[in-house]
Amino acid sequence: MYDATTDAEIRALDNHTRASRHHQAGAPELSVITAYGRNEPHYLHAAGCSIAELPMRTQWIIAIDDPAITPDYLTDLPANPLVLPTPHQRPTGPGAARNRALAHARAPWTLICDSDDTLNPAGIGELLATATTAQCTWIAARAHDINPDGSHLWDGPPDTYPPGPIPAGQYLVDLITHDAVPFVNNTVAMRTSALRCIGGWPEFLRSEDTAMLAVLTSNFDGYWLPVVTYNYRQHPHSITAQPDWATRDREYRDMVQLITATSPHPAARAA
Repeated sequence: MYDATTDAEIRALDNHTRASRHHQAGAPELSVITAYGRNEPHYLHAAGCSIAELPMRTQWIIAIDDPAITPDYLTDLPANPLVLPTPHQRPTGPGAARNRALAHARAPWTLICDSDDTLNPAGIGELLATATTAQCTWIAARAHDINPDGSHLWDGPPDTYPPGPIPAGQYLVDLITHDAVPFVNNTVAMRTSALRCIGGWPEFLRSEDTAMLAVLTSNFDGYWLPVVTYNYRQHPHSITAQPDWATRDREYRDMVQLITATSPHPAARAA
């Protein structure tokens, strides 16, 4: 639950954590979290290849969300991931899996890479450099759609924001006004300490990333960087290819209404 920690306190906590770990050779600068269910293993391998090419020291954490899959199933992956087995008897959703991974994150910044997507190494390098310079708590960027074979499919929609700061609460205002996220959620790099302050992801079976960002971005200022950092793979089993994707379900709308009602920003409650 959010505890009124300010952006300045978050930065101070991160600086303290960074200083205390400065003597540790090889301490990661970025933690990448992947929730893994029954997806095509070759997609996960491609995700690992993109993570292995990142220009900063990176910790990759894979949290399994299927009791039928054991860590032995995920072998010979690039980037030397930490693979966490599920303690549950049935899948609990990506939110719960990501929270298990978040408990092991050691870097000051956290980023999501779904098991069937890839990261853009050059873009991620610029993303973290800009985030450090801007002293923001979260930073979002562009995403491209790719085909199942990894080839380019679509550049994505026009930018919602000009380059630069995004005030706290604006994400939620735009989400409500347009009934659509203003950017691809998985492009967002977040200060790990801020993510923990809000309790991580809600343990929904869907829309958990939107719910988390609605809370995070309502309490902390962010930044928009018009650089491609993420490649979203469109394939028959992707969530956006499912028949019900075009219509928001009741759970999604109830979630948005709840977050809106508790938002600290009057503009979001009035949107």
